Amino acid sequence: KKIFKYDNKLLKFSRKPEGVLAILENNYVIESKLIIGADGKNSYLRKLANIEYRHKNYKQKAFTFNIEHEKLHKNLAIEKFLEEGPLAILPIKSKNNKNYSSVVWSCNFPDYYKYHNKGEKKLELLIQSYFERIYGKIKICTKVKTWNLSLTHAKKYVDERILLLGDSAHSIHPLAGQGFNLTIRGIQKVYDFADAEINSSKDIGKEKYLFNYSKKHYLDATLLIIVTDKLNLFFSNSNFLLKNLRRSGIALFSRSNLARNVFKNYATRGSLLSIKND
Repeated sequence: KKIFKYDNKLLKFSRKPEGVLAILENNYVIESKLIIGADGKNSYLRKLANIEYRHKNYKQKAFTFNIEHEKLHKNLAIEKFLEEGPLAILPIKSKNNKNYSSVVWSCNFPDYYKYHNKGEKKLELLIQSYFERIYGKIKICTKVKTWNLSLTHAKKYVDERILLLGDSAHSIHPLAGQGFNLTIRGIQKVYDFADAEINSSKDIGKEKYLFNYSKKHYLDATLLIIVTDKLNLFFSNSNFLLKNLRRSGIALFSRSNLARNVFKNYATRGSLLSIKND
């Protein structure tokens, strides 16, 4: 099968009983059985298809940048729940005998005003104060990027001849770093669905068949959205009682093998239980 790439914006589409016509800005017309919208959280295809979505402003700003550090990261990812918001450090492959990691910090309002456009030094001091024991001396080695955090969740992932994928369907909070994993699981479900339907000589663009994909992935995404949304609320709230409660919760979680295994299996496989092959 050949793959053709057109670097042109989709202007509109027209659905017909036997397929769908996509009209691009250069007047190209592409005929297909199905359009997959993977055009981000502000999906234009979702808008054209009149698919409603839920939006939630987290009143947080994400800070992302890479750091160079003195000690080895040992391929470990670390997330620390600061009073200003959860901060994750993710390992990057070493280069030229230097150690690197990526930082994603979800900073609460109004705390992010202390750091936004204030230069790198304040951020370096913050990271150093919490992670010096683990990483040693730390230095920011890339540009600091920021954006406002929000949740976008389509009320449905499929329509006649239309399928939403990735952030077009679900753009979630970066807490626990599961947005990419969720998209990968969605891609796998699309592949499995298409393979099964095509082998059955079915029209994969029909909504009644697309629903076989949607009902599985929608449940998977909704469960993860609920977990990340509530965890962010729990760990970002400055209420005194919640502070004490989350300290107790973290201590209980750290002592529970069952709780850690359930979280690990869902994060990596999208299932609550591990599957052992005998």
